[in-house]
Amino acid sequence: MLAVPIAYLRYYTPLVRSGERKGAVVLISRNRDAQLISSIMARFKIGVVSGSSSRGGASALRELADCIKQGLDVNITPDGPRGPRYQLGPGLVFLAQKTGAPILPIRVEYSQCIRFNSWDGFMVPLPFSHVALTFQEFEQVPADLTDESFEQQRSRLEKVMQPETL
Repeated sequence: MLAVPIAYLRYYTPLVRSGERKGAVVLISRNRDAQLISSIMARFKIGVVSGSSSRGGASALRELADCIKQGLDVNITPDGPRGPRYQLGPGLVFLAQKTGAPILPIRVEYSQCIRFNSWDGFMVPLPFSHVALTFQEFEQVPADLTDESFEQQRSRLEKVMQPETL
């Protein structure tokens, strides 16, 4: 999550300034950490949508769909507010299916970091460590998926997004 604003400034802000992109929003949980994250994103001129699988998920999905219709790019941490770690929930695939928006899987890995003892193993890069952003190919989710093919899409995307060190 800490790499998103830096990547945004370096790679994305020039596209917004040139008119190629309209801007971005991130999905954040409705928890006590959300205000801090929201403040950080605001400093980088990144919007926020609040909601998660456990609180406000349906309204957040509707708001994200509206953002996509407005031409904004949506950023979602795929394993949600409670995990399990590295397991992709259905929300991202559902949103792509309903809006037709492609998914751009991005992996972030640090050469040296502090890993918190939390369910997600939240990482903070150490000074002077290398940060690797790996952009995968765009993924399109068909609108007409059966339950079985939906799960196949979700599972395939989950594998694409997992760190190489697993």
